[in-house]
Amino acid sequence: MYKKALEYQLKHRPSRLPIYEPMGTFTNFGQNEKTLEAEKRQRNIEYMKQQVEAAAGHKRQLILSHIKNLQQEKEKLQKNQEK
Repeated sequence: MYKKALEYQLKHRPSRLPIYEPMGTFTNFGQNEKTLEAEKRQRNIEYMKQQVEAAAGHKRQLILSHIKNLQQEKEKLQKNQEK
């Protein structure tokens, strides 16, 4: 069994040196990092936009409630003046 396993390993062993590839074929070096940075930046921009929209919506609600309160107070004052 050991002899057969050794013979199989000798027949199917990989070549000692990798196949030569010229340096021009490695153009993708660092490409993945660039896309990851771009995706991260895009997510951050979207998150910032959502935060700005949420803050603007909250401020808008505060202003509308303040205007509503002022109108109610104005109506109360007018009713008191009529009496």
